[in-house]
Amino acid sequence: MVASKSVSSRAVPELSRTVDKAEVTRSPPAVTLVPVIIAAAYVAAEIVLYTNHEAWLDEAQAWLVARNLSRAIDFLVIPSEGHPPVWYWMLRLVSYGLTFDQARPLMLGVAAVNAWLLVRLLGDRPALLAVLLVSLPILHSWGFHFRPYPLILTCVVSALLLDRAGRGAAATWLLALTCGFNFLGGWLLAFWLLVQTKRGISISRLWGPSLLGAAFGVSAILSSLGNSDTGVQEVPPLEAVFDPVALPFAIPYIPPVLIISAVIATIVFGLRRTPYVLVCVIGLLALLGVFGAFLYGLKEWHTAFGLMLLLMAFEITKASAWPLILLLLPQDFWGVRRATLDATLPESAAIIAYHAVQDDAGSQLDTERNLVAWPDHVLTPAAASYGFRFISANNGAVVDAIDWRRGVDGQISQGVLAKTPTPYWFVCFQCESPLAVVEAAGRRATQIMPATETMSWTLAAYRID
Repeated sequence: MVASKSVSSRAVPELSRTVDKAEVTRSPPAVTLVPVIIAAAYVAAEIVLYTNHEAWLDEAQAWLVARNLSRAIDFLVIPSEGHPPVWYWMLRLVSYGLTFDQARPLMLGVAAVNAWLLVRLLGDRPALLAVLLVSLPILHSWGFHFRPYPLILTCVVSALLLDRAGRGAAATWLLALTCGFNFLGGWLLAFWLLVQTKRGISISRLWGPSLLGAAFGVSAILSSLGNSDTGVQEVPPLEAVFDPVALPFAIPYIPPVLIISAVIATIVFGLRRTPYVLVCVIGLLALLGVFGAFLYGLKEWHTAFGLMLLLMAFEITKASAWPLILLLLPQDFWGVRRATLDATLPESAAIIAYHAVQDDAGSQLDTERNLVAWPDHVLTPAAASYGFRFISANNGAVVDAIDWRRGVDGQISQGVLAKTPTPYWFVCFQCESPLAVVEAAGRRATQIMPATETMSWTLAAYRID
C-alpha cells in the first residue's frame, strides 16, 4: 500500500488512512494460488472438525435462552447470561425457520467467508495467513463452533479491509458491533478509537459508535447480575494477571514468566516504530489480564481477543509479519492438539446419554416427569437438539435453558432424588454424591450407560427404581 497523506500535523503517518482518489480506486493486490490453497485447506479442516463435533453447553444454552425470550426487556438485557444481546437476536430470528441442529452448520459458511476475507487481507503474506488459520482460536473456538466468535472475526477482518480502502468510519461502526457479540469486543473498539483519535479524526465522528459499544457493554453488565459465574476471582493476583496473556502463547515445560517476557519482547520489537500503538496494545493486554484475574476467568475463546488486538496493530502499522508469526507458532501447536482431541472425544456426551435413556425407558419416558440431571446443564445440549425439558436435581425446576441465578453450584435437591416417582432416569457427572442420596432413600440405581469421558467431564446414566 502506498503511504497516505496525514490527516493533521499531529497524526502519525503510519496510522493515517486519509487517502487520495488514486489510492481509493486502485485495484487490490492480485491473489495468487498459494493463499487460496491455504484457505481451502482451512475450510476443509473446519468441515472435518464439525463432523466430529457434538454441541456443548454454551452452544445449546444460547439457543435455548434465545428461544425462551418473551418480555421486551429480556431482548435488551439477556437474563442471567452476562452477554450482550446481538447473538441472541440472531438466534431468535434463525429459530423461526431452523432447528438447533439445522442452524449449527451455518457456522461453516461463516468460516468460509472468514477464510476468503483473510485471503484478501493477508494474501500477499501467505506464511502469516497459514499460521493464523491454524492457531487455536481461528481453527477451533472461533471457527466451526455455533457461537458468536466467528462473527467477531468477520467484523474485525472486514473492518481492517474497509480501513485499507479508506473507509475508516464504516470500520469503526463494525468494531462497535463486536461489542454486541461479546463484552470483550470493547477492547477492540477501545484500541480502534485510540488509533482514530491519533489519526486526527474528529471526536464528534466517533461518538455514535462509542455510544453503541457502551450500550452493549451496559447490557452485558446488567445481564450478568445474579450469575454465579461472575464476580471477583479468588486467585493469586500476580500469577492470575499473567495467565490470560501468557496462556495463548504457552509452550510446554517453559515457565509462564519466561513466556510472557518473550511475548512482550516480540511485541515491542514488532511495533517499535509506532510507539503510540505499542503502548496502547501493551496497556490493553495488561487490562485484559487484570479483567481475567479479578472479574472473569478467561478461556481460550476469550484470550483470542488479545490475538485480534495484535492482528489489528500489526496490520494498521504495516509492521513486519515475522514477529506476529513467531507469536502464533505456540497457538498453532495448541490448535493442532485441540483438533486431535476433538477427533477422539465428544464435547459433552449429552446426546449419548439421552439415547441410552431412550433405549432403556422406551414409551415410559416423559422427560418433564422422569428424566433428572445433575448438574442440570449436563443435558442442555440434548435438550436443544431434541426439544425437551427435564428435571434439575440442583433445585427441582423443570428446565431446558439454565437460569444461572436460581441454582447453587454443586447443590443437590434431596427431595428430587428421594421422592420423584420411580422408575426415573438420572444423568449425572461426579455421580457419587447424588447416588448416595438415592441409596439413602432406599432406592436402587442401575447403570445404563458406562461413564463416558468427554472434553469437560465424565458422564453416566442410571435407571432409579
